[in-house]
Amino acid sequence: MRNILKIVGPFFIITLFLENFILLAEVPRRPFLFKDARGEIAQARARGEKEVLLVIASMPGKNSNVARLIKESSGMVQYQDDELDYLRALIPIDQLQSIVGNDDIHSIDLSIHDRSRAFGRAFAPDNLSDSRPYQNSSELKQKSLVWPPKLSDYPITNRYNPIKDVRAKKFLQNNPTYDGRGIKIAMIDMNTDPLLPELQDATSLKGETIPKIFAYGTALDVRVDDDGRWLKMEQIVEAKSNKFQFNDEEYIAPKNGTFRIAQINEFIVDSLALYGSSIEKDLNRDGNPEGSSRLFTVIWDKKSNNVWVDTDQDLKFNDEKALTDYDVRPEFGVFGKDDPDTDVRESIAFALQIIKEKNLVSINMGKERHATLVVGAALANRGTDGRFDGVAPGAQLINISEGGSAYGQIESPIISVKKYGADVVYFEHSSNITRNYLLRDGRLVATVIYGRLIEKHQPIILSPTHNYPILGGIDDIVLAKGIIGVNGHESKDNFFTNHGVRVEYDDNLLITGGYGPMGNGAFKPDIISPSNYVSTSLGFLEGRAIAGLFQLPAGYTIAGGTSTATPTAAGAVALLLSAAKQNNIKYDPDMIKHAVTRGARWVPNISAHKQGNGVISVAGAWEILKKGKKKNNKNITIEGKASVKHSYSHLLHEPHRGEGLYERTGWKVGENQQREIILKRTSGKGSPMEFNIEWEGNENGTFSSQSTIKLPLNKEVQIPINILPKSAGEHTAHLTITHSDSKDFVYRMLFAIVAPKVLDSSNNYSIIDSVAVPRPGLQSYFYKIPEGAGSLSVELNWGKRKVSLATSNPDTRSVQGKIYNKDNGVLKIIHNPTPGVWEIRLSDIMDTREFDWQQAKKIEPVKPTKATLKIKTFALSIDEIKGNNEIAEENKNVDYWVTNQMAKFNGSPVTTAFGTGRKEKINIKNKEQKVFEVNIDPGSQAFMAKAYGYDDTKVDLDIYVFDCTEEKCEPAKVDADPKGQEIVYISNPKAGKWKIVIDAFSMDGESTSFEYLDAVFNPIYGTLNVLDMPQDRLANSKWIIKTFPWRSGTIPEGRMPFKGLMIKSDVIKDNFIPIDFIQIGQ
Repeated sequence: MRNILKIVGPFFIITLFLENFILLAEVPRRPFLFKDARGEIAQARARGEKEVLLVIASMPGKNSNVARLIKESSGMVQYQDDELDYLRALIPIDQLQSIVGNDDIHSIDLSIHDRSRAFGRAFAPDNLSDSRPYQNSSELKQKSLVWPPKLSDYPITNRYNPIKDVRAKKFLQNNPTYDGRGIKIAMIDMNTDPLLPELQDATSLKGETIPKIFAYGTALDVRVDDDGRWLKMEQIVEAKSNKFQFNDEEYIAPKNGTFRIAQINEFIVDSLALYGSSIEKDLNRDGNPEGSSRLFTVIWDKKSNNVWVDTDQDLKFNDEKALTDYDVRPEFGVFGKDDPDTDVRESIAFALQIIKEKNLVSINMGKERHATLVVGAALANRGTDGRFDGVAPGAQLINISEGGSAYGQIESPIISVKKYGADVVYFEHSSNITRNYLLRDGRLVATVIYGRLIEKHQPIILSPTHNYPILGGIDDIVLAKGIIGVNGHESKDNFFTNHGVRVEYDDNLLITGGYGPMGNGAFKPDIISPSNYVSTSLGFLEGRAIAGLFQLPAGYTIAGGTSTATPTAAGAVALLLSAAKQNNIKYDPDMIKHAVTRGARWVPNISAHKQGNGVISVAGAWEILKKGKKKNNKNITIEGKASVKHSYSHLLHEPHRGEGLYERTGWKVGENQQREIILKRTSGKGSPMEFNIEWEGNENGTFSSQSTIKLPLNKEVQIPINILPKSAGEHTAHLTITHSDSKDFVYRMLFAIVAPKVLDSSNNYSIIDSVAVPRPGLQSYFYKIPEGAGSLSVELNWGKRKVSLATSNPDTRSVQGKIYNKDNGVLKIIHNPTPGVWEIRLSDIMDTREFDWQQAKKIEPVKPTKATLKIKTFALSIDEIKGNNEIAEENKNVDYWVTNQMAKFNGSPVTTAFGTGRKEKINIKNKEQKVFEVNIDPGSQAFMAKAYGYDDTKVDLDIYVFDCTEEKCEPAKVDADPKGQEIVYISNPKAGKWKIVIDAFSMDGESTSFEYLDAVFNPIYGTLNVLDMPQDRLANSKWIIKTFPWRSGTIPEGRMPFKGLMIKSDVIKDNFIPIDFIQIGQ
């Protein structure tokens, strides 16, 4: 482009306009690392790592500049795509901050592997993951002693077919060739099992049977992720008389000549597996008999590019088939020999990938659970030996494994689209990549690159909203321009066929999924799609079983979550593209997304922020697609702006403003407020146009507005919105703009506010709610936690049916806390809770995992499960009684006033181990990280680290604590809230080395000072004995305690004595547990 500028002046103006247009079309750049990335820098520092791996979205046309910048910073570029302005690079950790914010860089993220996210480590994962391993029959027999083991296979012989719910049944009956033929679907996951009967056949546009699997490989780079598949073919052997020696063994070669050679160790391959074991360290399924070498030798004739694998371990290659790169000759090899008389297959397939110039051969094995259980939903083909068809049985599969890291999930779709021509792409992305990017504003590197890929190569990309079912919990990737974000749907028929449970509504939300809005208020999800039904599974493992209900054959399972909803929707889109190709209808990603969202089927009983536009409808989308651009509202575009208030909304490109109205704070039940939104029409007629304003999902009448609006071209118009939450909880709805010329809506904006129940002095910081939890389903409750709480107590009690509990703090991260189980309930204590609005999620989902025979006999739907939810906050203060203590020394008796500042409890301060502390005044620069180390003695009762004493309105420091007692430092706990002092408290820490990293995430100035403190509490240093008895402590009550210090041991050099008091309460009857910890003195 710049070469053209040198030729003639007018071209300069045109080119400058085009480049600026590209810049405006993209989301604004993010010139900083968010906390998800900074947490990984902290982890790298704790581990002593010298380099970090980056994924970078350069500004348009600036990729070569950034590549040069990386090299000048002593880094190494590992992957470069100048068309998409994307880089993967390894850079010294001390050089990283010098390039962040460079004008040529749009955004930067860290790509991690083989570790947990430090920023989210304090918050355990939810128990609703769709990747949860389902029971196979052998596990089931051990656990529940089912006899006889042969159960009904009803769910597959009477399989629920989602084509009815996606309104594709008549579409296919009338047009059987619109079955996805001519369409290539790329799955962004690991490598599926290619031997399944449903993955053998596809159909060309000419009606010919063609191979189902078009491409099969990996995007994993052995320099980054070594899961055992890539073999470094460095050693050389020479075969004479068709024989050669290697590692003291004589082999028979397929021919004479020179070969490169390496070995696969099945034990190591399974141990290194990125998604855990799936082959039980038995690649050839022979049971690993005594004396088995576990090794499979591989030879490569580099000249012919043929590879032989000794799959039967007989030291002979003359009985093995010559294979080569799958791209050149699409064939699979097989480890093991199948016994046709058994249900389970005794073999595993593999394909080859060769990088000749690097002497690398990859053995891409079809052994991954997740990839296999979701692929059938999209494109399974019954063929001659299969049991069912997926949504688009005619489509072909592109399967380039991605490894669960940011770089793999960016590069796999790039390869799938640019190299293999994928028409449709669906993601199965890892929450480890995106979950902790809490801005959710479309500025994650992967999101930016996907948008560019769509713009330049026109694939249709669908992304799951992921399985984190809380308000505003959708991962950032769905915001890429052109992507279709998918949440899950489950029909009444589906529930009964696959789980034997009767539900009330014909259409239901999936029991897990992702809910809008996005962090910038944007409208998501786009659609919901069927999930939780029979799909494919690994053929070399036994099928799924539910005790007393069914036993599926090997190769089949019930696949759920948005991981199945997304390939179901991808299959539906493939039907549309197949139909369009056969009717010579031109389309692009914008047209397809327009048709899919406008043609979706609205479900009145599902909340607006959970279903988006409704259930994907092939019939509805096809009617819109057939009309083309000129006959619908696609040529009218409207942009919107509204208020956004949440923990990190100040970091949005335009602080506290976004694409939709999203306010988690500032609302009370019964309080009427008004907000102004801005709409701007950016295309269509030059004269003002009049539109209608309608509301969907506004059953409680929370939101109201005028009914019409005139929008001139390219001018902002303010619209007042009245908001009155009449009940506690989340309130969401769609504001929909329509025009009289079309049935399709023109524009939608999502509205979401939270009016929480407030814990304060009016209720003595205690709320008890009787609740009815949907069965099967989820229900969230919102509570505002006050400043200064020492702990949050969440107690759940149920009757006959168990209810599950999950808690999320104000910034949406899941908080585990300390859990105490009771006979019919559970108690969760969360120390130092972040003040603000918390979401408490209750669920009863056991009907999807266990069969309830008694309810299945009934005709009426199951009733909600009743439970009681008790929310309390505790806080105590302690003040020395000056007059009674003559000598204020550590080993003298001291009396204190103790004040209960919040909820009533029965308990008292208790004898607590003395601590040794390190206290320093620290100066830290903006974006700097300080690393501290502490050795914890055996038997320590607690460890505390704290950063305080700074202006918390301008400074955001974060504290990361790492357990370094083993070979590698692992993130243990973090306090990384956007405001307030930072403190981490760990009970019963392991003995050994621990590290603390203080991260200066942001501040107004160049540096600030703060107080740093870490303290270890251990009886070897003595105890602070307390004279007090447990009793009822009312809110605002005050009492005196006497303390008698007993000192022992030697304080380590550089540390000082430290006192604190543990407060315990019988929150659980007859079981006194910690509810607060009070630091005494400085």
